[in-house]
Amino acid sequence: VGDVAPEGEALDGRVTPERVARGKAHYGVLACASCHEPEGDFAPAAAAALGAMDLEAGCLDPADRATPRYDLDGGQRAAIAAYLSEPGPAATDELRVAELLTANRCLACHDRGALEGASDGSKWGGVPAALDPYFATDEPDLGDEARLPPSLYLVGARLRTEWLRGVLFRGQGVRPYMHTRMPRFVERELGELPDLLASVDRVEPYPMVAASGQEGGEQRRAGQELLGTTGLACIMCHDFNGKPSPGFGGIDLVTTAERLQPDWFARFLIEPQRYRPGIVMPESWSGGEAAHQGILDGDTQAQIAAIWYFLEQGRTARNPRGIDQVPSFLDVEDETLTYRGRSSVAGFRGIAVGAPLGVHYAFDAQNGSLAALWQGDFVSVNWSGQGAGDFQPRGRVTPLPRDLSFFRLPSIQDPWPLRPERDMENPSQEKRGNPDPAYPANRGYRFLGYELDGERVPTLRYSIGGVRISDRSIALGVIDPSVLRRTLSFEASAAETLHMRVLAGDIERLPPEEGGAAIFRTAGVQVSIGPAEALRAPVLRPIMEGTESEQELLLPLSLPQGTAQLVIDYAILR
Repeated sequence: VGDVAPEGEALDGRVTPERVARGKAHYGVLACASCHEPEGDFAPAAAAALGAMDLEAGCLDPADRATPRYDLDGGQRAAIAAYLSEPGPAATDELRVAELLTANRCLACHDRGALEGASDGSKWGGVPAALDPYFATDEPDLGDEARLPPSLYLVGARLRTEWLRGVLFRGQGVRPYMHTRMPRFVERELGELPDLLASVDRVEPYPMVAASGQEGGEQRRAGQELLGTTGLACIMCHDFNGKPSPGFGGIDLVTTAERLQPDWFARFLIEPQRYRPGIVMPESWSGGEAAHQGILDGDTQAQIAAIWYFLEQGRTARNPRGIDQVPSFLDVEDETLTYRGRSSVAGFRGIAVGAPLGVHYAFDAQNGSLAALWQGDFVSVNWSGQGAGDFQPRGRVTPLPRDLSFFRLPSIQDPWPLRPERDMENPSQEKRGNPDPAYPANRGYRFLGYELDGERVPTLRYSIGGVRISDRSIALGVIDPSVLRRTLSFEASAAETLHMRVLAGDIERLPPEEGGAAIFRTAGVQVSIGPAEALRAPVLRPIMEGTESEQELLLPLSLPQGTAQLVIDYAILR
């Protein structure tokens, strides 16, 4: 610092009276005793009042060598000066929470939600980009939620105060697959934080009524069924009472009522992306509508209450169906069979539909796309290994594009919004240039569940913006055993143009059929697109400039206000 070693004098480790005297002088001038243990006759220096500071001098002046150098950049110096130049904000619980989270470096790993007024979605806190690759997990298919410390957005409304104390002061945790560990704090430093968070974080109350007596038992049994494989298949992603999930190894559900507050739990189930952006959590009550209509008459409030009061039993709760299953095959017999679960051909929210005769298919409910076709045996169900998937087709698969199928392109020249694909060696990097963790929800897509008719054939329901889509597919069977006929019904709140992406790859356009149906073929499938009033001329174009062999087939649909319909036949090419 300064001229401790006069010019020409080497710092060779020798102690001389002259050097000691110079060092003592600097120790006093630089007020080292203000932070370090006082030595001899030195005492901590009295700090100037914040309001009386020169905002262009001292540690705010990068050229000043008489004060500690904190290596502040220009933005940091400007922020400090701006804060000191204005009256301090009034003391509030929110401000105290911010002070505690900042002072204890909680925001070095956790975020506290989006910055107020930030239009780009930037967050307050969170893992810096430079450190992101060092956060790892044993469950990569669970996404960033499995490797990055959880957001503190509404954490006071999310976690029970006693559980939060356990996390802070006793090392409690429920994410053994996350490599990063939470430090343990002492109560004298952060003891006020749990109560402060509970006072500032709020969610709208959600009405849930606990039934009693025989009705209470029926309510809990309904909750048990909803968690199991004949319900919403929650145990396909979550452990239960120490037993591993057949699919992922997500948070053990048996701790739910011990950890979470019921209002937040209910709101989260209905809108998981709002309360935990980027989470790979299915929307089983999207828009407040139950995806499973066969339990408790599809009553959303009753279903959520049933799950909560079932989980409130804690470790005494009975195992949901499927947590103890063994490897098995599912075969289609006399009626259509629908199975929900994770799959390599249809992603995290796959739906497999098997027909008694003809073609089976898989639908990717995460992205709203018909994902795969196959013939022969239906699916094998893998209950034994994490990360392997919980259903796989047992026939030769014809894959289809799993990107968002419907979108409003501003013009037909604009690129299609493709789904993110991560590099497994560095999960923070995107191969296809789309870093959005909320794809495709932020493009307007919402999955609304499905309904089974009298023949057990599902009608998938989803929406894109103001257009609701009903999607029903049947195998033509004896008419043509290789064809799946897909009927799409549209209900638009206003007239508009919507685009559908049907195929991608090396696509050949064939002469139209008699009657005007357009025909296109790839190596694995031929599609016939029936004439429809809403359908305009199909567009076959390169996915990227200069790659003529990689094409995509787009259908411009001019939808009127009200209803419209489109029929597409998919023929598997042997």
